[in-house]
Amino acid sequence: DVKIVDPACGSGSFLLGAFEYLMNTHLEWYGKNRQKRKFKDDWYLTADGDIRLSVAKKADILKNNIFGVDIDREATEVAIMSLYLKLLDEGFDKGQAMLFLKGHILPDMSSNIKCGNSLIGSDYFDGQNISLFDSDEAKKVNAFDWNVEFPEVFGRDKPSEGSKPSEGSRNGFDAVIGNPPYIRIQEMKKWNPQTVEYYKKHFKSSHQGNYDIYVNFVEEGLKILNNKGLCGYILPNKFFQSKYGEALRKIISNENHLSEIVHFGDIQIFSGASTYTCLLFLSKVRKKNFKFIKVEDINSWINKNEAIIGIIENSKVNKNEWNFIVGPDGKLFEKLNESELILEDIANIFVGLQTDADSVFILEKQKKFGSNIICKSKETNKNHEFESFHLKPFLKGSLNIRRYYLSDLTKYLIFPYEFEEGKSQLINDKKYQSKFPLTWDYLYLNKKRLTNRGQGRLSKDNWYGYVYKKNHTKFGYPKILVPSIGKRNCFAADFDGKYYFVGSGGGGGGGYGITIKNEFIDFSYHFLLGLLNSKILEWYLKKISSPFRGGYFSYNRQYIAPLPIVQINFDNKKDVSRHDQMVAYVDTMLELNKKLSAVKTEHEKTVIQRQIGATDRKIDKLVYELYDLTEEEIRLIEESVAK
Repeated sequence: DVKIVDPACGSGSFLLGAFEYLMNTHLEWYGKNRQKRKFKDDWYLTADGDIRLSVAKKADILKNNIFGVDIDREATEVAIMSLYLKLLDEGFDKGQAMLFLKGHILPDMSSNIKCGNSLIGSDYFDGQNISLFDSDEAKKVNAFDWNVEFPEVFGRDKPSEGSKPSEGSRNGFDAVIGNPPYIRIQEMKKWNPQTVEYYKKHFKSSHQGNYDIYVNFVEEGLKILNNKGLCGYILPNKFFQSKYGEALRKIISNENHLSEIVHFGDIQIFSGASTYTCLLFLSKVRKKNFKFIKVEDINSWINKNEAIIGIIENSKVNKNEWNFIVGPDGKLFEKLNESELILEDIANIFVGLQTDADSVFILEKQKKFGSNIICKSKETNKNHEFESFHLKPFLKGSLNIRRYYLSDLTKYLIFPYEFEEGKSQLINDKKYQSKFPLTWDYLYLNKKRLTNRGQGRLSKDNWYGYVYKKNHTKFGYPKILVPSIGKRNCFAADFDGKYYFVGSGGGGGGGYGITIKNEFIDFSYHFLLGLLNSKILEWYLKKISSPFRGGYFSYNRQYIAPLPIVQINFDNKKDVSRHDQMVAYVDTMLELNKKLSAVKTEHEKTVIQRQIGATDRKIDKLVYELYDLTEEEIRLIEESVAK
């Protein structure tokens, strides 16, 4: 008597699968126990001798085992009809046909498949006038009390209005399944901010950041399970590492709920949408271990059950980012994790600027014009003249930041600020008009566009400033640069503190800066650059980063911050020698890349590219020594990075 529910069932796809699974399970049992005649009404034999479930038995399974909820009434009606069609799809014998004609075959599913909001109970209206239940607000919210709507699942005694099943209750569903909706909470705030406040109050998973509503469905799924129940969802794996996922990771890990994870990496499961998904299986019973399955080829997994599989102890899982590494990579990953230092220990990592009007502030160089410069504006689609000494050289993420070098440097940034006592101050309008009249005229031409930014966060006098004033003073210092997305580690140098860039963003436009902390000043930027571009740290980063279609990986702060950095003892001659050797290699690499961009002939390019390749191999060999890797570990990294 298994009770299965999909709390966001839509038109019933997952319920159809569950129904079919239960029918097949019954068929298998009856096939092995045909002699037990007390079940003779549950099945029959076809003319070919095949065993089939009677329609009455299928109706009994449907009525007793399948439940669903969805906020869309039309969807629930489609779900019921789909289940009916599934019930009848094999036809039935003459006796069952007579029952069908008399209306005794199809069970009433209106008490199984219901329209309501799975996440909001009637306590939503506590403290409000009861007349609200008849209002448009009540209809839109569509409050749903699980133990009122399904008393056969949560106990026969009708509970009080608005109460929810307790997590310790002996009653509840045996299985929760489905594909919960993916809706960013920022979108919900636009059309129903009261609902968002309710989620924040009633769900621990809603306490942090701009979360996605699917995390609430995971938490709710655990709540409505009975004490031995299982929950299985297909959903985005983003919560494994995102800031907003920390609360849900804590809920799951604190009670050792993890039972199994199937991780699809960058394999696209849903056509027409770029969604990075996993299968998440949770147990209400505390589990000592869980199975982790990494799928590298979807067809091989489905047809041959081929995947990388490992068993992980739940005691090793907590609210911190989830990076599950199984197979031969696991031991090396753990070895690197034992490093005493990580990147954020020795360096400040800062995101780029946020203008909220890149089309106005970012310009494309056309030509020099005396002491001025002609640039094209994407906002106006016209050329304009600017004071060249006022504009900042600008980098557009992975379009300009490459491995050891910067390319296609044709962009400039209007930075309407000046520095006073180490702080960034917006240049006042009178000074701007006097000192940079050309740039001021251009900004004033775009005043309407600039004034409409930030939903009122800009004051009347600050209309030409950036909406978010962050990290302004960090760009003028020596730094290492990295784009927010790339196919491989592509850290570059800006040791003159010359370049500006925007924050992480789509289309490869964003990036991060890395400056060494004062207490680690002995660490050379050249040394750190060599480590960051090495195969070891590329291998490591790809193990913890979010993959994207086309072989791209995220290089956001959360993924570069934990990179293991080898400890250098500057009182040890061997360590100092290795440090200095790395500095020399990286200096050679930087010079070679400069030469490569300047040479004209293919022969010259080939010669320099060979020198770059040879120097790269020397750097990797030195880094392998620094991290004390074995020949087997080196082979593993070389083969993995070469894929």
